Amino acid sequence: MFISSWALDDVCDTYDIQCKNSQISKPGEIIYGQCYHNATLRRLLRVSFLTCLKECMKTSTCSNVSYRRGWKMCDINGNFNSDVKLIQEHGCFSSNINLWSRALVGKCAQHNCAEGNKCVLKEDDFKCELAYISCEKGWIEFGGHCYNIGPDKKTWEESKADCQRKGSYLVKIEDASENIWLQNVMIANNINRMWIGAHDNVQEGTWRWIKDNSIVDFKDWGDQQPNNVNGNQNCVELLRSLSYRWNDHDCTSLLLYICEK
Repeated sequence: MFISSWALDDVCDTYDIQCKNSQISKPGEIIYGQCYHNATLRRLLRVSFLTCLKECMKTSTCSNVSYRRGWKMCDINGNFNSDVKLIQEHGCFSSNINLWSRALVGKCAQHNCAEGNKCVLKEDDFKCELAYISCEKGWIEFGGHCYNIGPDKKTWEESKADCQRKGSYLVKIEDASENIWLQNVMIANNINRMWIGAHDNVQEGTWRWIKDNSIVDFKDWGDQQPNNVNGNQNCVELLRSLSYRWNDHDCTSLLLYICEK
């Protein structure tokens, strides 16, 4: 269903005064309850819809945004082809940026950045910077990396080996934004539990990443975790019943997994 949005209440969050005081003279058209799938160039977390629109305008080849307001998650869309579908999705809405004033991005309104780049304002001018990388089919881009969900359930060691065969590694979670993104991937794909690349196989209680053997710095353990039940929980999963937070688990269990490169 197409609805022309005439009020900033449709665009801005309730308490987002900066958004409501922006230079939007007339909001563009918004498609409520429908979002594009398989068209994402970049995905941004914890941003407003207004920021989502602006980032699309600054990004080369972006023509449309999909926004999940409850998650504050923005998909910057482009490269529309036969795989792209407009899907009914509660809580999601999308909009074509051509229907909005490009005055929102100032000097970047006229940028001609090459594909894969975005316009960045710098003092009284702008420059083009890398915005995203192109991942092969079946891989998902986030934060300059590509991710692939394993096709079936495997042990942690089997998952590690399969990632290596693909020229990648069991995911290494660097920070909260990547962690939240992975949680949303699990929600979107209805995954209950999923291996990540952390383990304490070498020394109990010393958690390391299989990618480079580095000590795990960022952590998001669930309540009362890790607890090493029966003394053999040496690998880490994201677990739905713990609100997709981390749980130590028996490495021989068969779970889905995600590779990164």
